[in-house]
Amino acid sequence: MPSVWEEPSPPTVIGQMLQGRLVFVSDIGDLNEVVGSMGLKFMPSDGAELAQRMREAVKDPQMRARPDAAALALTENLFRDQRTVE
Repeated sequence: MPSVWEEPSPPTVIGQMLQGRLVFVSDIGDLNEVVGSMGLKFMPSDGAELAQRMREAVKDPQMRARPDAAALALTENLFRDQRTVE
């Protein structure tokens, strides 16, 4: 999710993580916090760095598979109903 603005609660990223997909996010604001180590980050407005992260994912099938269980567990913990209400 390339962004130059801080995202307070990025539903697109959360939705992809809930499906166990690898996400690419700008290293800014809550995107960084929500993704943690479950995605690939790049500096905002740095298309070359984003392209490099994408190449890394294409070359490494394990990297693409890694988020499945871990991302699902992370998002379920971060966004379970009770915690979200608190």
